[in-house]
Amino acid sequence: MFRNTLFLNNTCRYWSTRTLFNTSRVFKLNNKVRFYSTKISQNNNKNQYQNNNNNDKSSFRDEAKRLFKLLKPEYRWISFAVFCLILQSTSSMFVPKLTGDLLDLSNKYILKKESNEESENTLNYTDSGRMKFELWGLSETQFFSVVGSVLVVGCLSNALRLIILRTTGERIIARLRTRLLNRIFEQDSKFWDKNKTGDILSRLNSDCVVVSRSLTNNISDGARSLFQGSVGIFMMLTISTELAGSIILFLTPAVVISRFLGKRAKTISKKVQEKIGEILKINEYQLNNQNLIRNYSAERVELVRYSDSIRNFYKASLKDVMNSALAQSTNQILGTTSLVACLLIGTNMVQQGHLTAGELSSFAMYAIYSASAFAGLFNFYNEINKGIGSYSRVIEIYDKKPSISPYKGTKDIHKVIEEYNMNNKDNSVPIVEFQDVKFSYPSRKEVTIFNHLDFKINKGENICIVGSSGKGKSSLLNLLFRSYDIENGTIKVYDEDIKNFSLRKYRRHVGVVPQEPPLISGTILENITYALTDSRNKKRRFTEQEIAVAVEKANCTDFIKSFPEGLNTKVSNKSGLSVGQKQRLALARQFLNNPDILFLDESTSALDGVSENIVVSNIQKRSSVEGKTTISIAHRKSTIKFASRIIVLGDDGKVAETGSYDELIAKKDSKLNDLLAHNMQNL
Repeated sequence: MFRNTLFLNNTCRYWSTRTLFNTSRVFKLNNKVRFYSTKISQNNNKNQYQNNNNNDKSSFRDEAKRLFKLLKPEYRWISFAVFCLILQSTSSMFVPKLTGDLLDLSNKYILKKESNEESENTLNYTDSGRMKFELWGLSETQFFSVVGSVLVVGCLSNALRLIILRTTGERIIARLRTRLLNRIFEQDSKFWDKNKTGDILSRLNSDCVVVSRSLTNNISDGARSLFQGSVGIFMMLTISTELAGSIILFLTPAVVISRFLGKRAKTISKKVQEKIGEILKINEYQLNNQNLIRNYSAERVELVRYSDSIRNFYKASLKDVMNSALAQSTNQILGTTSLVACLLIGTNMVQQGHLTAGELSSFAMYAIYSASAFAGLFNFYNEINKGIGSYSRVIEIYDKKPSISPYKGTKDIHKVIEEYNMNNKDNSVPIVEFQDVKFSYPSRKEVTIFNHLDFKINKGENICIVGSSGKGKSSLLNLLFRSYDIENGTIKVYDEDIKNFSLRKYRRHVGVVPQEPPLISGTILENITYALTDSRNKKRRFTEQEIAVAVEKANCTDFIKSFPEGLNTKVSNKSGLSVGQKQRLALARQFLNNPDILFLDESTSALDGVSENIVVSNIQKRSSVEGKTTISIAHRKSTIKFASRIIVLGDDGKVAETGSYDELIAKKDSKLNDLLAHNMQNL
């Protein structure tokens, strides 16, 4: 029993010791694994930092190179401005040398006069008893004439430089804004779904100004600083290499600090411009929805919202101010310290006879000029980074290629229309056709608007589209204008896929009148004839008779005559015109334009009974007499019943039924009867 117990204890001790030994081995192994893992992690972090650093360098170079390409059209003027800058800087750098030589000349006269070793007869005097002025081999008159001429040339060069840079900057801003606006016009509806108008205005205005300032005044100041700094260092080395070395020694930390702060300036500047864009977004909403804010008593809510955006902008601007202040104070401290050290060392050298007082004063002035020049270079670096930050926001839009190009097209629409008219004399080929169309908005992919949608519209038909709210009536307009591309199927106009047309040319043949048509700021006549062009994209000329007929068809004659200035009355969106009057002006424009296909998106919803009857009657004549096609979206029975055919959209994204008003009304179980029975306003 005792032996067995002893054996058992020894066995347990053995295995406990072995386990402890194995545990220590595992612990050592884990330590080794942890060590090598840490080392690998450190190497990975180091490689990642080096890669990020290299990417930052290449990114900065690429962005700076692209920024400077904006100067290419202005390189002659910029070159001339740099030439003027060199003249102005040369005259400025001439002053320290002049000051030092005049001081040495004065000291030389004083020493000669007080010296007992030379007699006064060795000095040259004028007839008036004053010592003769002789410097650089020039007489007094010649000397001051040369100095005055140099200074005048410098002043005139500086004035000319400022004029050139100001005009060049304005041209750069105009060119940049025009190109950016043109690129904005090229964007499709997806772009407008994601971007707010306020942010785009910020890029068009403040960002373009920052870019222009960086490319003109900032580059000029940088070039002047580089020239003055180089000349200043050269002159300091010429006077004394020891003193110049002490100045350069203090510049090294300034370069390192300014490089770091310059990178921060780029990031901060971009954030500041983004905050400005956010403020403009809020401003745009608040100014365009004043009635809504007043009706909902939401002034306090909007004020708090605006204050929050201003506070965020203030915080971002404060970082920019702190960064700039830190850069300037650092440069000032290092510059002052280097100048004091220069004067202390220079005074000692003057006492030892290695320098004259004039040379020390010239050196001190060159040191001040050089310090100011290098501070200007550091500021140039910061401003260039700010310009790159703003330009990056501009090129975000400029580099964005629309998914639907407004210019590309494989078919000439004018030839397609000619072929369609020749081949369709019996009106057997539809002018508009939707074939198995499937569509959902890019921002709401999960909601299918149309699925296997099929219908045809013949030339000369007056079609009315009805359906429940949210079933895609207005979406048909977006697809017909190709604001969005469909996911599946084909949309044909003139028996040709609309994807084969140039959108700019195609949309001139399709007219539209929205439910709430906007007005441009101008006269009534300018609104009626706005952007109406011929096949050669030239402004069309209309006779007074043609305009009067179009105005009469839209029943605008009476209310236009009620204005003292008639057609020349100034109007805008907020000029006091009712929605019905705006609708009639938009209809007058389309009656004047007379397109082959006219889309009316509830464009008679705000008209009174008399005006509606007149407009509907003229739309019917447009179809029956002139053979023009009209597609209307309507909620009112008075408009629907005048259509030659009705297309009813179903809940499944397809056409539920189609036919004339009388045919559909005659069917008791028709979808149209169901919609009319519930509520016409919910159609």
